[in-house]
Amino acid sequence: IYDSTNLKSERRTSLLYLAEKEKVKGVVIYIPTTKEEMCARQAQSLIDKSHHVVDQENIDMALEHVEVPADCITLATEEEKKVLLEKLVVEFPRG
Repeated sequence: IYDSTNLKSERRTSLLYLAEKEKVKGVVIYIPTTKEEMCARQAQSLIDKSHHVVDQENIDMALEHVEVPADCITLATEEEKKVLLEKLVVEFPRG
């Protein structure tokens, strides 16, 4: 996941405020990703077109400017990601 719009704490705070204003609970989910992992995914995407290709300069900029959230749900393992996705499918089924 590449999200260059919410790198800074103040941006995430404004989105949480907007959620609160609309009477819903906002949650920040952080997925720590190493530069090596980003580059490997990027290289694979160039081959199989499985993901949007982001310019390397934008990845470098994001890594330089990101403010790691403190009050958030952190998904550091594949199992944690899987569990969250399964919960979302149950709570918010498509269709």
